[in-house]
Amino acid sequence: MNWRVREKANRFRRYARERVLLALKGVPPEAFTLYMALFIVQGVNFLLLPLLSRKLGVQGFGFYSMLLSLALLGQTIIEYGSLFWGVREIGRAKNTGSRQDVARLFAAILLSKFILLVPVMAFSVSIIAITLPTQFQALASSTLLVWYISVALNVNWFYQGLGRMRSVFWLETFPRVILLMSVSMFVQRESDFTVPFYIQGVAGILVGMHFMRGILKEFGVEKPYLKEAIGVLKAGFPTFLYRAGVQFMVGINPLILGWISGPLQVGYYTSVEKLVRPWLSLIDPLNRAAYTRTTWLIAQNRKLDAWMLTKKVLLIGGMLGALIAAMLWLLGKPLIAIVLGREYMIAVPVLKTMALFLPIAFLSKIITALILLALGYDSVVHKVYLGAGLLNVPLVVLASYHNGALAVAACVVVIEATVLVAVSLFGLRVVRSKLLHKPS
Repeated sequence: MNWRVREKANRFRRYARERVLLALKGVPPEAFTLYMALFIVQGVNFLLLPLLSRKLGVQGFGFYSMLLSLALLGQTIIEYGSLFWGVREIGRAKNTGSRQDVARLFAAILLSKFILLVPVMAFSVSIIAITLPTQFQALASSTLLVWYISVALNVNWFYQGLGRMRSVFWLETFPRVILLMSVSMFVQRESDFTVPFYIQGVAGILVGMHFMRGILKEFGVEKPYLKEAIGVLKAGFPTFLYRAGVQFMVGINPLILGWISGPLQVGYYTSVEKLVRPWLSLIDPLNRAAYTRTTWLIAQNRKLDAWMLTKKVLLIGGMLGALIAAMLWLLGKPLIAIVLGREYMIAVPVLKTMALFLPIAFLSKIITALILLALGYDSVVHKVYLGAGLLNVPLVVLASYHNGALAVAACVVVIEATVLVAVSLFGLRVVRSKLLHKPS
């Protein structure tokens, strides 16, 4: 009897190992480097969450979250289309152009980011004047300026376009590791909610300048022209609207909630969001590496291979999202008690609601990147996400008045489900006409 049990166990282990190896076959090797970066980044975020939530308190954490929401909104505008359009164009310039072409494109994108920094800073100062207490406004504004400069100098999009994921690894991990090492010393009370932004901003500026020096040394220095920078802004507009729509879908929620319901509700909502949303980034390294691979396969007219890779990533993403959502639903209470503290236990229903968001968002992100953006349907993507973002704003306003953090969490799930339905319907039509269609 024991022999039969051992034999069945051995057969199951062999089967499981074969299935895992089969699932990983064809996955771009760059994904594993990005997963290492993700492991470090999310590990830092996970360690920062209990530190900040306890040291700042619920209200201080609410102020921190409102400022973070504004910082990420400004970051989205400054980065503009570089994270998708820029990556794609740098990859094309590397394969089809000269070093001078790459350098000119880099200079134009960099200039466009600094052009956008000026109105973003003016907008941020005006929002800070409305949402934060007077005694914090000057410090918050100067801190955001440092943050925005670090965003403009971040060149991870350039190295991702070149396929050099080791450089992306350092650009993404170094500022956060420095933040983790410093935050316990410099954050001691509620009024220190601006300190993490300053630390990460300074570290980002230093590492960005270091890698920019390497770019200029390898590709040469090209004078940036205003005309080319404006051309970059025009060309990257569709992908910018996609990211802006995403930001309006979720990133702006703490600002609206804090403005209507106060920093306590923001503290409950964003503390839960920081437990849930980092799990979504588990699919990002695979998605980003597969995006680079898929665009290359499509350029080589290997469309069936691109579709097979997309199906594999969809399967992995759907299963992973469902598994994580089930875990958060079952372990919500102990997770909040251990990570955030018992003063946040009122947010358990918010966590269970937000958990439903994960599998939906995993699938919508994969379909958007690997089918629509990879095939050049940027305008469709920006319409879907911008429409969802604009729909989200009035829904969150009503939800904030109605039931605070819990209702806003439900809005997040509803809006993401709307996006998934839209991109799936259009994506299915695109796959049939572009990837599976055989010309007669």
